[in-house]
This record gives sequence, structure tokens and C-alpha cells, in this order.
Amino acid sequence: MPNEVKGNLDGMFEKMAKALSRKQRISVNKAGMKPYKEEFTKNFKESFREGKGESILETLSEHATTGGRVELGFSKKGKKAYLARFHNDGWIPRNQYGGPYKYHPNRVGNEKGLDDSGLPMVPGKHFWEKTNSDTSLKEKIRAREIRKYHQILDEKVKGG
Repeated sequence: MPNEVKGNLDGMFEKMAKALSRKQRISVNKAGMKPYKEEFTKNFKESFREGKGESILETLSEHATTGGRVELGFSKKGKKAYLARFHNDGWIPRNQYGGPYKYHPNRVGNEKGLDDSGLPMVPGKHFWEKTNSDTSLKEKIRAREIRKYHQILDEKVKGG
């Protein structure tokens, strides 16, 4: 008997979730985005020297998709997204002719400052990955989304 009730409740919750409008889904996802954005901003600032990177961070924006998802990224308008990507991923420096800088033939990859082919490399700071791998952050996001979801359901039940 309890399994039947649980199955019925699960089905009811699924139907209620489908009944959320796009605007309501966006509000739930924006509630979850707030702690993510705060943690991302903190990780981003830590990856720069003091007072640097603020101009890139100013172009950080949220965008709602047609399905109700909310995405965080750097805006095209600010034209700084490529700088954030270089800073996150790292890069292989090139000389004025577009080729790699010379390197010592005895130095092979996996040493500090070299990629796998032995070319000199500027290492990335990986602030996106650091933010995405934080498990306590995922719990905060989930709790905020659930709180907002319950708020919306309460409004629906009360007829608001």
C-alpha cells in the first residue's frame, strides 16, 4: 500500500512540474543561480591578482532559454568572453610569426609550464571547473530551487 501511494505522489509531482509555466521555471532556476553566481564570482576574483579582472567580470550575465533554463556566461556585447576562456583554459603562446616559441629539446611535456608536446604553455586557472565541482554548492542550489518550487506550489494551491 505505501508503495502505491508513493507512486501516485510521484506521478502527481511530475504532473505539477509539467504544469509550471516558463516564467515559473525561470524563477525557480534563477533562485538556484544566485548561489552559483556568487561562488563563481568569488572563484573568478581569486584567480586574478588583486584588482584585476573586474572589467571581464562586469560582462557576466544570466540568460533564460526558451525551455526555462537559466545560463550564466559572459555577454557578446562586452567582447571579453575570449579573455575569460584563455584565463580559464590556459594557452600556448605564439611568437610574432604565429609559430611556437623555441624550447629546450631535453624538456618534454608534463613539466610545469609545458603541454604534452613539450611546448611552453600558460596554465589555466580553471575557475569554471572549480565552481562546478563544489558539492556543498550543489546542495545550496538544490535547497534554493526546492524552496522556490514550494513557494510556487503554495501559491498554486491557494489559488494565487
